[in-house]
Amino acid sequence: MIITIYDYANNPIEVYVPVKSVKGIKGIFVHVLSGDETGFVLLKHGKHILFDASDCRKLDYDDGSYFVKRQNVEKWLNFKFEERLNNSCIAPDGHFVECYAYQRQWHYLDKEEN
Repeated sequence: MIITIYDYANNPIEVYVPVKSVKGIKGIFVHVLSGDETGFVLLKHGKHILFDASDCRKLDYDDGSYFVKRQNVEKWLNFKFEERLNNSCIAPDGHFVECYAYQRQWHYLDKEEN
């Protein structure tokens, strides 16, 4: 199956994951670096698939990380992004969020059910 991650400019990057459906995914660890989604997909059989939305990042600004549990993987993959002011939005705490990686991070960061 193909999953989509995003770079700092909201460009979609397709990542091949060797499973037939989301049922083969145990969880997804996401580390946002300079607005790019990086991390790995943890498969049920114990292997993992690394991903990185950038192949040209010069500096790694650590924007935080989070883990998406199995029961939320499909929701994460189908996350609905908000389009405001050139792909920008306001985070729950009121500050300006520039990119999709931050929107998805804000939604899944620090949630108990995640």
